[in-house]
Amino acid sequence: MSALASDHLEQTLVRSARGKAAGLSGIGFALAYLIGTASLNAPLSGTDQKIVEFWSDGGNQTAAVISMYCFAIAGLLFLVFMSNLRVRLATLDTRSTKLSEIVFGSGLVFVVMLFVSGVARGVIGFGTKSHWSQPVPNADLLRYLPQISYAAGGLALLAAAVAIATTSVMILRGGAFGRWLAWLGFVVSLVLVVANGLLAGVAVIPAMLFWALAASFAMWRSSARQA
Repeated sequence: MSALASDHLEQTLVRSARGKAAGLSGIGFALAYLIGTASLNAPLSGTDQKIVEFWSDGGNQTAAVISMYCFAIAGLLFLVFMSNLRVRLATLDTRSTKLSEIVFGSGLVFVVMLFVSGVARGVIGFGTKSHWSQPVPNADLLRYLPQISYAAGGLALLAAAVAIATTSVMILRGGAFGRWLAWLGFVVSLVLVVANGLLAGVAVIPAMLFWALAASFAMWRSSARQA
């Protein structure tokens, strides 16, 4: 009996530690994604001279590199967050193996597209600030690289909408974290999809961050109860 009790206690501690790690990684993801988004506001319109001047500024080049690395960090933290979230949901709802695969798969697509978006944001600053010291490209390229970043970011949020909606379904089926998080997830997913349909996906990044923080809070509170 003592061995069984010890094993049960060990499993409980592992689940608690995993939940806290997921909560912290979710908060870290939201913070890194916010900094990466807010640190660079590249012009999408204006004269060629205005755009070239923006990218020729050393401070803006540094901000672009910071933004790129923040996106990379955010993506890695999101993988940790979604992996732990998927395990937690699958444990409570063993019938939803395929759904948990959708959660992780769409989350992985989100991370890949986030990396693409980050590279498009930071490649000019990286090239000009590195020891190779590449020249600032022409205005046409400077116009389209930020557009590539925004397009990839919008597609990333579309993949995130799939992951969030599927997570909400699993929450309702398995009873994890409370129904409030499921309904919040459905609302956020709808907002992300509609915004992408209007070609304004990046405008609703705060909705994605709000869900991540809410899910992190739910994971942390759940792990605290298990401890």
